[in-house]
Amino acid sequence: MPARAATLAGTTISNTASITYSDANGLVQTGESNTIVATVAAVSSVAVGPKEQGCNPQTDSVAVKTPFTRTFTVTNGGTISDTYTVTGTTTVGTVTGLTVLGTAPSPLQNGGRLPQLPPGGSVAVQVTVDPGAAAAGTDVTVSLSATSTAAVTPGTDTAQQCAVLATGAMITGPGGPNTPITKLVNGLPLASVAPGATVVYSIQFMNSGQTAANNVLLTDAIPAGITPQISTIMRDGVAMPGGAATVSGQTLTVAIPSLAPSAVETVSFSAVVSPTAALGQTFVNTVTISATATQSQRSTPASVLVGTANIVYDGLGGQSVPVAGATVTLTDKAGTSFAPSGGTYAPNTSNANPYATGSSGAYAFGLGVNQFGPVTDLLTISAPGYLNRRISLTLTPNAAGALYTVTLTSLDGQLLATPGGFALVKGPVTLANVYGLFGNLPLFRAQNISLTKTVDRSFASSGDRLVYTLTFSNVGTALGQATVVDTLPPYVVYAPGTGRVDGVRADPKVVGRVLTWTLPSLAEQHVITYAAVILPGTEENQVLTNAVTVAAQATNDPGVTVSAGATAQTEVVAGVFTDRTIITGRVYYDVRATGEFDPGDAGIGGVRLYLEDGESVVTDATGRYDFPGVGPGMHVLRLDPSTLPPRATPYRDQSLAWDDQRSLRRLIHGVFDGGVIEDINFALEGSP
Repeated sequence: MPARAATLAGTTISNTASITYSDANGLVQTGESNTIVATVAAVSSVAVGPKEQGCNPQTDSVAVKTPFTRTFTVTNGGTISDTYTVTGTTTVGTVTGLTVLGTAPSPLQNGGRLPQLPPGGSVAVQVTVDPGAAAAGTDVTVSLSATSTAAVTPGTDTAQQCAVLATGAMITGPGGPNTPITKLVNGLPLASVAPGATVVYSIQFMNSGQTAANNVLLTDAIPAGITPQISTIMRDGVAMPGGAATVSGQTLTVAIPSLAPSAVETVSFSAVVSPTAALGQTFVNTVTISATATQSQRSTPASVLVGTANIVYDGLGGQSVPVAGATVTLTDKAGTSFAPSGGTYAPNTSNANPYATGSSGAYAFGLGVNQFGPVTDLLTISAPGYLNRRISLTLTPNAAGALYTVTLTSLDGQLLATPGGFALVKGPVTLANVYGLFGNLPLFRAQNISLTKTVDRSFASSGDRLVYTLTFSNVGTALGQATVVDTLPPYVVYAPGTGRVDGVRADPKVVGRVLTWTLPSLAEQHVITYAAVILPGTEENQVLTNAVTVAAQATNDPGVTVSAGATAQTEVVAGVFTDRTIITGRVYYDVRATGEFDPGDAGIGGVRLYLEDGESVVTDATGRYDFPGVGPGMHVLRLDPSTLPPRATPYRDQSLAWDDQRSLRRLIHGVFDGGVIEDINFALEGSP
């Protein structure tokens, strides 16, 4: 133990005074007094400290029902080496032990004797007190008395220190006792993000006790698929010192040496969501916080949903077509709306029910924990121009009670959205470990495609030409690839070359009586026209019904198509060609060598054409001809090359197919065009 220089008892002390001065003559004179001799007496003295006056709750607080210590210093203030008996007392509870502190602390019985101290020597003595069941707010005075054991008049001294019993360190939520530690992601209990996104977790907690929380440790088991960024860990916005935060595998730990009473702390860090995470997948984690002599506490869970949620949108248009002005209403199973009692969730910051969507189509309801279920609620959605929706919601709370799993079931026969996405599925659809979310809600129009079909004749006879017009468009949202399928009635055949799409020639794919056009998209109105012919011999009084269907893919989900249908009718009546047919056409110079009559080509007059039965006609000045009354059935028509003018010559290759305009022989199926488009034309090389 340390000792200071001291004068021991029995030490002889002698003192002699001397003087030096200059006399009147300037001579230096000296003188010396007599010697005084004294002997140091044996004196016993002790000082104990510190002597605290009054209690300070800020510096003297100790936890209730928890042993605490106070340390005193005993100093030998006498002139002899001495030992002292020391006794600890307390006004509340019990002194459970004394400890002599030093290089090797040693216990000492209360009332026991300290090791010998030289004059000026000192030793620290620690008094341990058990306050028992005394209530918080109780003042405790702890005293230590030291008494000399020397034979000379003994010295004695007493010192006292204060303790104020207080609530011990208590890790709670930032709202104080009985509030949970909050863990948020991007400022919310749940965040919807894209794969590969960076999220920010924040944990907020408080020491609600009246004593400091020591050795605070945060432990966060990050789920696989979320990668924490250790360099971003902050405490109250300040980077953590080296070694205070570590990541081992997926476990993040943060050490805080001490947390003062009433102190609120915020620990935050960034993390990256796996770029391969599947839409609809959720990542949930909590943090556990412990401290010396406290019970470990767990935070509320934070959840990351991969994808997008809570958007009311056009089911065929997808994410790019949110529906503004949609009214979303949450009701109980009986259809009675109720007030959500949980925290607010953007954009419904007032937690209104019903809620009307804005331009983003977003909605949300913050339910209270008591509303998590297990329970089945209903969600209804209405919006101008769209079919009403009615969806069942089955909610089940998770183990922590702060999140729920919701299953959506369509009660209206319409499709639902995939979890975290906008593709359409029949359902049911489940979102696990979410809060404030019920998923994306697709709406569908009562009519997605507008389609009309007309025919230019309500009454017609065998051999007549019919002109059909199809007018169709999407209603609202643009659609993807569209297919037009037109089925001709019996006894009606398509007139080749007559098809037009928006005024541009476009023959359909013809399979029997089925005509098919394919358009790359349906983003505007389109008009298809074509001609067809009633076959000779068709019985009178029949009603010929022509049906058309337009089907288009949803731009949001190519696997989903919408369609519309229409019909047009013509009644067959008696006519001059009821059992006969007409063959018309043109013989012309194929100036551009296209094999079809185009602008710039010219008709050739005076050319004779023969049927297989020898009947013949001669073209007029424009190259036109007709056989006005030909019997039904197959016919062969041949051009007589000997009647051609010098400037017109047949195409050299006469092995051409019999339906090629460049051939001199044509096979006729008894089908004709009423004069607008020449079906049986003959193309010749040369020019006028």
